Amino acid sequence: MAKMNRLTHERVGDITKTGYWTAAKKQELIDALAAYEDTGMTPDEINELMAARRKEDSRLEVVRSIPDAFDRMAEEYKTKLMVSSAEGSKVETIRSRAAAGVVGDFSRWLHNTFDCAGLE
Repeated sequence: MAKMNRLTHERVGDITKTGYWTAAKKQELIDALAAYEDTGMTPDEINELMAARRKEDSRLEVVRSIPDAFDRMAEEYKTKLMVSSAEGSKVETIRSRAAAGVVGDFSRWLHNTFDCAGLE
């Protein structure tokens, strides 16, 4: 959705003047008012719609983060299944490799599913 540039600006800095000012031409203001009136919505209804959209956008952002969050959790899980060697480094085990394989398959599926749904 394209963001419309404001045609009016609140007066600030002068305590004797209140309200708004504009440098726009009269026809620009008439066109903007007509476009608003054509929506058939009140300012409160528009504000409610915009709030709902912001809420939906934030939910979508959370959903989009799921595959990457899963990848981070999977890597932590794989690391927990590894064992420490005598030198203190982490060594893969059959169990950690198997878990990594299953988790990797699921991760690829998850990323592909989100990509196909247009969420990545």
